[in-house]
Amino acid sequence: MISMRERIKIISIVASIILIWFVSALLLYFTYENPADRGAFGDMFGAVNALFSGLALAGVIYTIFLQSKELALQRDELKQTRSVFEKQQFESTFFQLLKLQQANLNEIDIHITTRRGNEIIKETTKVGQNALLEFQKILNRDYVDKSLVDNKMDETKLKDNLTRYFEIDMTNNLTVYISTLSNVIEFTNMYNHSDKEFYLQLVTNQLSPIEKYYLFHKIQTQNQIADNYINMTKNIPESLFSNKSHYEFYLEKIRTESNK
Repeated sequence: MISMRERIKIISIVASIILIWFVSALLLYFTYENPADRGAFGDMFGAVNALFSGLALAGVIYTIFLQSKELALQRDELKQTRSVFEKQQFESTFFQLLKLQQANLNEIDIHITTRRGNEIIKETTKVGQNALLEFQKILNRDYVDKSLVDNKMDETKLKDNLTRYFEIDMTNNLTVYISTLSNVIEFTNMYNHSDKEFYLQLVTNQLSPIEKYYLFHKIQTQNQIADNYINMTKNIPESLFSNKSHYEFYLEKIRTESNK
């Protein structure tokens, strides 16, 4: 925008030019009574007229420059406003997804019945992370351990077993939670601002070890794995893995992604 000082300068220049023109017209009128003499005198200042015409053109060019500058500033302001608005929209959706993820985690439950023969001794219900720990025992026993060949993890077999676990056998128990967690990560990955890593770290910080464990095994069912997914599963304790080969398989995946 044109500042007040610049406006005053422009007005002063225009006013000075008009004043000079008016005074010169009066002097010319009273100095030369014969119109022919006035015309001859005026012809002497043709170069001056050209000069003033050039100055007028320069003034137009300067005005266009100022307008261009003002438009550029307006575009920058609009860009900044749009950026702030986009970030506000992202944060609103991001924290809603985080809240939904936690709500879905708390909805996970498992009913455990302890029997002695045909007699029911105890019945308990575990929810949230405690339920995941119970489901993890099933995951290790019936899916991960059965993926070992000669005491080493068969990756193809593990992928098939995990796909069956997540997409068939456990759909009623874990699908909603796993889908919500994936949506949070995917949504954050699509955020193209410089502070994206900060929000990914927020997601990572709120994941418990058992959640990281489940996330690690879920992404093993995918053909292509984003680096951010693997990085979010770092520091899972060895105690959650079914055996040493299973833990070494996990460490190798972490090392491979870290070296990319």
